[in-house]
Amino acid sequence: MKILVLSVALLTFAAGCSKQVDVDRSVPPAPERTAPSTNPAPAFTVKKDDGKWWLVSPEGKRFFSMGVCVVSRGSSKEEFDPENPSYASWQHYESPGKWAEATTARLKQWRFTTVGGWSDYSEMLAVKEEGKEGLWITPVLHMGSTSGIPWWDMWDQKNIARAEEVARKIILAVRDEPRLLGYYSDNELGVWRGLEEIRREF
Repeated sequence: MKILVLSVALLTFAAGCSKQVDVDRSVPPAPERTAPSTNPAPAFTVKKDDGKWWLVSPEGKRFFSMGVCVVSRGSSKEEFDPENPSYASWQHYESPGKWAEATTARLKQWRFTTVGGWSDYSEMLAVKEEGKEGLWITPVLHMGSTSGIPWWDMWDQKNIARAEEVARKIILAVRDEPRLLGYYSDNELGVWRGLEEIRREF
């Protein structure tokens, strides 16, 4: 069982990112269509030691999850605008793999342990060379921002089914990854009614 991570990373490169996931809204969630997990790795756990709570890795080591969001290769060659330049890893590394190896080494040197939301997980997870791997991942599910919650009725069965299908698509893609620590349920969601109106209800 993976740990559901809802906390915000201690350091982020972009605090207000939002991204929607393409999903077939005509297909309701169907648990019977989900195959059992094939992940052989032990689960992450939490443990209280000398009055302090720790995350414990599948290898049994205590650790503090300090993550960086938006660990990204930046603009692609097609997206890059020389009139308004932005970070583009292809300008500095010969391949996505080389970028991922260098980025992993750099983050570990800075004592980070986790790749947070809105990151290029596939490239980071491809780093498996001995001594260079070891960063946990916490993908974003985008459950609310994609399904319209809270702007649409969050108790409507159609919206609940939509949110579940969004989460299912992302979870199934990474659930067998031994370096999966947990998930962000979403980015921050806007308040769609006035605060005074909400206060009157409580």
